[in-house]
Amino acid sequence: ENFGSDILRLYLCFGFNYVEGGPWSEGGFKSASRFAERCARMMEEKAELLASKLPEQSYSSADKKLLYVLHNSMKGVNQDTQRFMFNTSIARIMELYNAITEYEKNSTANTINNFLLQLTLKTFLVLLSPFMPHFCEEWWQRSGEQQSIFNQKFPQHDNKFLQLDEIKMAVMINGKRRDEITVSTSSTEDEVLGEALKSGKVQKQIEGKQIIKQIFVKGKLINLIVKPR
Repeated sequence: ENFGSDILRLYLCFGFNYVEGGPWSEGGFKSASRFAERCARMMEEKAELLASKLPEQSYSSADKKLLYVLHNSMKGVNQDTQRFMFNTSIARIMELYNAITEYEKNSTANTINNFLLQLTLKTFLVLLSPFMPHFCEEWWQRSGEQQSIFNQKFPQHDNKFLQLDEIKMAVMINGKRRDEITVSTSSTEDEVLGEALKSGKVQKQIEGKQIIKQIFVKGKLINLIVKPR
């Protein structure tokens, strides 16, 4: 009564494992309601963009990061819903929400790809529609679409967007994480080491010490083993 059917549905799917069930929680309802409110604010702020006709644009490095999360979310939601793992499906959608807000925060009027943002927002609605059907149907129609959102083909990921140009790697000193660096996905061990040694945090940790060994896990981390000189 206080939250509505969309919030009830979202809570039942996200609050616990759908198959096993779980305890009734007022706090869970409030968490679901807060997420729904954030989604509503996002759509309200982008109402004009949603209903616009926009030309397709080429993708920047920042665009590709958003595309990665978008297609990873599509893949995860499809896989998890088929296994009735609705809680992890919604977690993927929340990750996509965070990626959208992060993309907007780090973009300017000159760098933002409005075509991609519109595409991502509409896909977000379709992914969320099984869990918040009334909200998503309303915003689908407000975006200018004529057919019901439930007549749309459910989004399918494209593997080509699951490859990033750049990745973040942890830099560790004697097994303790000290920094994180951004490198090309094709970077060699020597190139990653070079980037790691440029870090002020790393330089501070190895000052007066000798690197006696390095452990490199491609795409994940580089661990520098040091000892006093």
